[in-house]
Amino acid sequence: MCQCNDSGAAGARCYPSDLSDAAWAVIEPLMPVRDQAKGGAPRTYDDRLVLDAILFVLRSGCQWRMI
Repeated sequence: MCQCNDSGAAGARCYPSDLSDAAWAVIEPLMPVRDQAKGGAPRTYDDRLVLDAILFVLRSGCQWRMI
């Protein structure tokens, strides 16, 4: 999901903890599928974005220099 290029310029925010496309390809089939029939509000955020946020906090402890 990270859109950084080698020069460090980012099309979107890019963190060292972001999942690579290869890692996401392994994890994505393991994510639960939401059943609309069981109710609940539609998801606001993509599963990959939520997982990237969780990994960011786990890796950095929210260090200021990584924000």
